[in-house]
Amino acid sequence: MKILCFFEHFNPITNQEIETIKKYSDQYDLILLYPENSATEKKQINEMISICFSKYDNITSDFEYYDLKEKINAKDIINKLKSNYSDASVSFLLLDGDNSAIIDEIVCNKIKLQINPISEISYNDYEYEARNLISLKCPISIISYIVKNNLYFMVKINKYLDGKRLIHSINVAELSYKIALSNNLDNPDLYFIAGLLHDLGKHVSNKEKISIMERFYRKFINIPSFSYHQFAGAYKAKALFPNLNDSVYKAILTHATGDSSMNLMQRIVYASDKIEPSRGYDSTEMINLCLKNIEEGFIRVLKENIKFLIASDCDIKNVLTDRCVNYYLN
Repeated sequence: MKILCFFEHFNPITNQEIETIKKYSDQYDLILLYPENSATEKKQINEMISICFSKYDNITSDFEYYDLKEKINAKDIINKLKSNYSDASVSFLLLDGDNSAIIDEIVCNKIKLQINPISEISYNDYEYEARNLISLKCPISIISYIVKNNLYFMVKINKYLDGKRLIHSINVAELSYKIALSNNLDNPDLYFIAGLLHDLGKHVSNKEKISIMERFYRKFINIPSFSYHQFAGAYKAKALFPNLNDSVYKAILTHATGDSSMNLMQRIVYASDKIEPSRGYDSTEMINLCLKNIEEGFIRVLKENIKFLIASDCDIKNVLTDRCVNYYLN
């Protein structure tokens, strides 16, 4: 019985780790994943692993956890597995950056392999970035699991978003991700992040919003106050998550009013904010158009939104909306 052991943090599990594991899935009878004994609950790490490999009968996580800050004697693992599987042939999967290597038990015994996270195990940069919301290089199923279970970055976000506002923000994030993906855009995870954070400014007090406007966005102080939240949101996003791609901050900054010459992320978040399903009207046609062609979809959403605002007697006379309408519709 060929067994492959893989020690990693899986905190959370990332695309790089998943792709590497799947690459060896048809070469081994059993692949055992050993997560770290971390601050994140063991149950949650195992659930994320199960989500990723539910279709693989030969890939599972071992319930004996290890402190990856300490060296692990590979010989001890081999002896334990051989006591459980008498015909076991044990190998170890090691990561070094984007590269992987297999160490079989013969070589392992010869070199007396000590699994050491400083050298052999790659403390995946993508894991750090996911926990700190710099990027989310994980399957969308794992991203959704993190959000649903309030892990990592969600602790900060939940201080500003809750109830219907949180549901709306998650819907905007998911729709932005889908639109980016269906339009073959790079880094759809960043579109998810922008959608998730777009309304951070909604629960900022009016006093603080005015202060933010006066200090950082004074030239827009005279636009309708309902749009102050997009400026406050961009400010809060940068304060809470300072290492995000600049496009994310830009998307938050224009999601309510729009502007001229917006990049694709700005347009996608603007559109997703207006048409996500929980808005309470049938936006299916506009969603499908955005999924098919965001250039055409955005124009359609913008036209419909302007019609709606005018019919609702909303004040849309401001420099940013004027610039948006003149640039895209006139």
